[in-house]
Amino acid sequence: MLGFRARVIAFFLTITYCSFAQESSPYSSIGLGELQSYEFALNRSMGSISTGYRHPLNINVANPASLTALKRTTLETGIYASYRQLLTQTENTTSHNATLSYLALGYPVTSWWGGSFGLIPFSRIGYDYRDSTTVPDLGAVYQQYTGEGGIYQFFIGNGFRFKKISAGFNVGYLFGTNTHMRIDSLPDGADFLNTRQTRTATVGDIIWNAGIQFSDSSKNDWITTVGVDIKTSRPVRITSREVWERFNYTNNFPNVKDTILNDTLTTFMQLPAEYRFGFTVGKAGRWQLGADFSYKDWSAFHYLGQTANIDNSWKVSAGGSFTPDRKSHNNYFKVINYRLGLFYDSGHLKIGDRQIPEYGMTFGVGLPLRRVFSRINLSFEVGQRGTVDNDLIRETFVKAWLGFTLNDKWFIKRKFD
Repeated sequence: MLGFRARVIAFFLTITYCSFAQESSPYSSIGLGELQSYEFALNRSMGSISTGYRHPLNINVANPASLTALKRTTLETGIYASYRQLLTQTENTTSHNATLSYLALGYPVTSWWGGSFGLIPFSRIGYDYRDSTTVPDLGAVYQQYTGEGGIYQFFIGNGFRFKKISAGFNVGYLFGTNTHMRIDSLPDGADFLNTRQTRTATVGDIIWNAGIQFSDSSKNDWITTVGVDIKTSRPVRITSREVWERFNYTNNFPNVKDTILNDTLTTFMQLPAEYRFGFTVGKAGRWQLGADFSYKDWSAFHYLGQTANIDNSWKVSAGGSFTPDRKSHNNYFKVINYRLGLFYDSGHLKIGDRQIPEYGMTFGVGLPLRRVFSRINLSFEVGQRGTVDNDLIRETFVKAWLGFTLNDKWFIKRKFD
């Protein structure tokens, strides 16, 4: 059984998991918002390589075939924080946030079957920006655009092994609500009413992905793994509500005068297909190197009538880890797992004729805890997205994950002499 402190941590994270903070990025106003990858803190620090990654003490949600590698019951949870600088040719601002990120439990069922379940973010929306213009006979018109919310995924995964080949699948349930709001204010016209457009989209449907891994080990502890993961394009149910109101301000608070539109519609959005290939090679307990390549086909995507500003995208990432001496008893720095990685994402957002790429480097450490079979994973990602050319926005960001990995032997029958 997990120790008392571990159980307290697990309970606390369970009851507080849904208190997500919001990202702050104007690019999240397009489509599904900020898409979140499936990797936990450990893989994030190695450039987010995961398709060919497997480990006996860590959960790899991105490729469920890796669940067959689990040797102990594993509880993983993580805290996420970010700092962003948003820059245009004329303006500069910053934003930051922190939130609980993921919670998952993985377990070996038999020597050839592993399972997992948990809660992870799928996408996040958070933005607040303003614009203004002048209209004849109306004067100045101030426009404010805000958005908040997120889509989350509860998943159940299983992996099965036959000799050197493993195959697995995740079945997930997407849920959550996104809210977009636009306010047009007319400060120069006392006789004119302001307008407010609010659109909410509530998601609730099932998705899935499947993966395969081939893993081979040699007598000198060299391990090579090659993996493939596939997410098919599929429709997801959305309940959309759109409300148009006219109002004025009373003591700086909006006072609604009438409702122009109040419609609710159940429809579907089409998610993109994604194909991933990756590999890792290394020496057990000492070092590991790997790379991933992924391609997303957005050609069938649509979301509440949005089909523009989206294009097919690809991503390449590479990374590795190194432990000087995992058996050292007198030098803690030798048992730390040091990690480093790089990534480049062509980006699926397209504004005008320009795609919005994202690239950066990652690094981190795995800190083993003495006397308990658990670790703290600390991961950092430093990168950039976009450009200031053509009146666009460049984001420079620092992201951090503080992950906790707790291992124990569950579901194993004890034997006594």
